[in-house]
Amino acid sequence: MVRITVPRAFYYDVLRRSVRAMRSSHPGISILVTTNQTPLVAELDVDTDILMTFDDLSELGDCVAVPMNKTKLGIYARRDFFKGRRPPESLADLERLPWICNYSVQSLAFYREEKLAEVIEIDPVYVVNDIEAVADEVSDGAGIGMIPVAKARGRNLQRLFPEFNGKIRQSYLVYCRQRFHPRFIEVTVEQILKDAREWFADHNDWEVGQ
Repeated sequence: MVRITVPRAFYYDVLRRSVRAMRSSHPGISILVTTNQTPLVAELDVDTDILMTFDDLSELGDCVAVPMNKTKLGIYARRDFFKGRRPPESLADLERLPWICNYSVQSLAFYREEKLAEVIEIDPVYVVNDIEAVADEVSDGAGIGMIPVAKARGRNLQRLFPEFNGKIRQSYLVYCRQRFHPRFIEVTVEQILKDAREWFADHNDWEVGQ
């Protein structure tokens, strides 16, 4: 058995196709997947062989962290959200708007690419620990939110202040490279990385050509 822990969105975007491919090519393998909505610390334990995490590798220990994609979040609202409302003229004006977030937060930092530009204080009206749910609620006009650029495409959304973005996050696939562990763990990692490269080639958070 190989045990994998990933964010829910990554499971639906990438991992489920990897699982199907592994079960087809290695019918003797068993796979246990755990999805998690909270930020995952890069620390493997006895219950996890492969982990997807972001940014913080301070607790990595004797493991391998393979970089995958970078995630850029933009500020989005439904296209008709400001009909009958005064649209924001600056980032500070966003403080008075209803925010929908995927975790409890009282301040938001905005960057120009990777350079910190400004921090505002907010009081979210709705917190749901699923980025797809946040995107759905913003699309329905319930408020504004920070959404990965790729996940905002194809929705009835407008990007506010496109020169700004949330903190760019680097994702990693983490596993232990041990001399005596079964080869199928590394085989599974290779399959996930292959599928991730293919998916992110078509669903990256940057404009075409970047």
